[in-house]
Amino acid sequence: MNPVAEVASPPKPSAHGVVARFFRNVFTLDPRALGVYRIAMGVIMMAKLIMLWPDLPLLCAPDGLLPLSLLSAHTAAPWSTLSIYAWPGGAGGIYLLGAIHFALAVAFALGWRSRWTVPLLWYFTISLYTRNPLVINGGDRVTMILLLISIFLPVASRYSLDARRRPDAPGPVARTLYTAASACFILQLIIIYVWSGYAKQHGVWVLSFTALEIAYREQSYVTWGAHLLLGYPLLLKGLTAFTLFMERWGIFLLLSPWRTTFFRTLITLIYIGFHIGIAATFQIGVFPYVCAAAWLVLLPSSVFDRLDRWTAARSGAGEPERLFDQRPVAYLLGVGVALYTLKATLTPGTPGTLAYALTQPVRTLRLVQKWDLFAPRPYYRTRWFVVQGSTADGRRIVLYPARETQLTPAQEPEVMPTEYCSSHLRKYFRQVQKLDKPELYEAGINGFRRYWGAPPDEKGEIRWEWVCWFVRHYPVAGEPVRTVAYPMPEVKEEAKP
Repeated sequence: MNPVAEVASPPKPSAHGVVARFFRNVFTLDPRALGVYRIAMGVIMMAKLIMLWPDLPLLCAPDGLLPLSLLSAHTAAPWSTLSIYAWPGGAGGIYLLGAIHFALAVAFALGWRSRWTVPLLWYFTISLYTRNPLVINGGDRVTMILLLISIFLPVASRYSLDARRRPDAPGPVARTLYTAASACFILQLIIIYVWSGYAKQHGVWVLSFTALEIAYREQSYVTWGAHLLLGYPLLLKGLTAFTLFMERWGIFLLLSPWRTTFFRTLITLIYIGFHIGIAATFQIGVFPYVCAAAWLVLLPSSVFDRLDRWTAARSGAGEPERLFDQRPVAYLLGVGVALYTLKATLTPGTPGTLAYALTQPVRTLRLVQKWDLFAPRPYYRTRWFVVQGSTADGRRIVLYPARETQLTPAQEPEVMPTEYCSSHLRKYFRQVQKLDKPELYEAGINGFRRYWGAPPDEKGEIRWEWVCWFVRHYPVAGEPVRTVAYPMPEVKEEAKP
């Protein structure tokens, strides 16, 4: 009688194997997606610097809006002394630094010498924003954080000059990227949206779902798209509820170990569309464009495999390069860095304590998380400032934002915010109004006079009279719209040499 051969049962997966498989499924990126992201981010940064170019001396010069003597005293900028834009120099030196900064953005987009250009671009970018932190917005914060993470990612391994320079490099070209940096990148995206979602606690978000309708009435930031959608209140309620759901819960589908490719593609397309919608309805700088570029990183390999087949391009080998660390401890390190950043933001500690000292690196690297756009409720008022002057013959004119606009004595200088020649100037004075520090206001006005100047007048010099904030209140229900003027403190004009 022949013995019956025992059929070996498959071994049960160990806990270590389950964790490793989860991390591999969730935190893997495609280097081709990183290449597309790098190109998009480089183009966005070039556009940002072009828009900043006329205002660079105003924002960064030692005697500009925020003088160096007031920078460390009135702003939480621990790295301000290391900012290259804080070095003494006139407008020429500032423009030279801006040109180098732009050249680094071009090199980043092209993927040239990325081992050096990415850290340098991050340093120049963080230097620019720490030089005048009063003009930083959400898009600038996202840019600084993503550039820091990009230093540790092979963003130039595909679609770059670096890749073309090394066509015969040893080893296969990686098709998957699985490192602590890739985990940090994905976790950072999740933090942005979950933070923003749970900060929206007001009843207009969670009860009446009228938050978008209120936001679209705020004339300082809205575009034609917002005016169009205001005619569909029921649609706006649905979009409000959908936004809240996606930020609080939908984002976690990125961590799904089941059908990861499907959910990642779905969430990526939804959020890219979400940011296209923000760009079409709000003027809030580069925030929607930078976030849309970041979501390109999450495109799965199957998308690029189809593109490779369509273009008859040769894809890389199936195994990743050896330099891509695949140990679960590396991903736990990435998770730890993300949690440390979050903890340092939520509980920074009191200056002079050990807790404060331990969280100092987060503030120094500008990793502080503050994602409160339209939270806890959207703005329900439009604010803008007007600089008024008078001529020798008694005419009242608006010096800013609309030059040489003549006013009658009883006329209110209501100028639409879209006419501003500089959104950074508006941002600066809004922050100064919040801080309520007369010395910052006085320094800003004198820097504004110095680098912007008044329009010429053939009948004599222009006399600066005052700067005034106009606040237009938009009621939530039934109340009349009203406009209130808040004159700012009088500032003496500097003596002319």
